[in-house]
Amino acid sequence: MGFYADQVLPRFVDKALGGAPFEKLRKRVTAPLSGEVLEIGFGSGRNVPYYGDAVTRVRAVDPAVVGRKLAAARVEERGIPVEYIGLDGERLPIEDESVDHVLTTWTLCTIPDVRQALTEARAHKGLWLLTGGFFVCGFQIVFIGVHLPAYLLDRQMPPQVGVWALALIGFFNIIGTVGSGWLGGFMRKKKVLATIYLLRAVAISLFLLAPLTPLSVYLFAAAFGILWLSTVPLTNGLVAQIFGVRYLAMLSGIVFFGHQVGSFFGAYLGGYLFDRTGSYDIVWMIGIGLSFVAAALNWPIDDQAIERVQPLAQAA
Repeated sequence: MGFYADQVLPRFVDKALGGAPFEKLRKRVTAPLSGEVLEIGFGSGRNVPYYGDAVTRVRAVDPAVVGRKLAAARVEERGIPVEYIGLDGERLPIEDESVDHVLTTWTLCTIPDVRQALTEARAHKGLWLLTGGFFVCGFQIVFIGVHLPAYLLDRQMPPQVGVWALALIGFFNIIGTVGSGWLGGFMRKKKVLATIYLLRAVAISLFLLAPLTPLSVYLFAAAFGILWLSTVPLTNGLVAQIFGVRYLAMLSGIVFFGHQVGSFFGAYLGGYLFDRTGSYDIVWMIGIGLSFVAAALNWPIDDQAIERVQPLAQAA
């Protein structure tokens, strides 16, 4: 274990998991315990003060040596014998049915099982729907980011108009990203996400239908800037909401792979179809159509957290 995991993290967790809300939960899960208790993730002994008189011994599992030092005062004050029997909660050096109860609190998320996480995510349709929606996001923003200046030049607009358009997209992207994250805090993320994709279709359609002037370009850039990466906090938020945060980085990376594939096609098809047809019109139409596809993919996502059978305390 590194210095942070061995020296810093145990102290941080000890402080973070104290306080009245945690005390209430600790009292509830320790109340029915009796006899010998196996506690996985013993940590700094935060549960020790709440063990009842019926508990005769605690067999503790935890990898942090510092946690044992932090627990010493609590163990001594409570007067219950504590025996440290291992470091790894996945492999325990005890015989079957050798303890009366097993207790684990705020611990199971730290027991790594990447294969199980991938199997679980692969079986959940929401992961693939999010990936498909993110493909659309990548397609649209890279097509516009790469080809909008060329499109404007082709339509006889001054070069500086394209430069200002990209600058406006970047500026309003800040507002859109922060705003979408804020909305996702109290609205259903999948519905906000679907709405963003639909608004992209509206923005592109109005841009193509309106007379092309510097003002119309700047208005489009501002509107699309708000919608630019506003999908990211909502998409990652949905991944965390459904699957939890233990493997958020890995699962978000899988979803983001769809974004990068879409980015490739947005950049490539923009140039390829322009070379073949002399116009960007087909790619604009594809972008509009994909907006509806992305909205349709995100709207039906089951955004409820996966239920895992992981009781806080159970009979062994």
